[in-house]
Amino acid sequence: MKIKDPVLISKTVNATWIVDVDGTKIEVVYWYNLDDEQSGGWDYDLTPCYENLTKEEIEDLEEEFETVIEDLGA
Repeated sequence: MKIKDPVLISKTVNATWIVDVDGTKIEVVYWYNLDDEQSGGWDYDLTPCYENLTKEEIEDLEEEFETVIEDLGA
């Protein structure tokens, strides 16, 4: 059996978490590119949690969520 040379298909590295926000599961992904580690960041969508919240409550939720993901240690 002859093994061919590996082919690099992606230089993106990511880590994925599930964060429970009052029973709603939010997928949080931290990613970066191996060629440029400064290019990465966090991806998530909190909009499923916004139902029945005031603008102020949404802002508070977003602030709290950002604090939580900062502590994930990615």
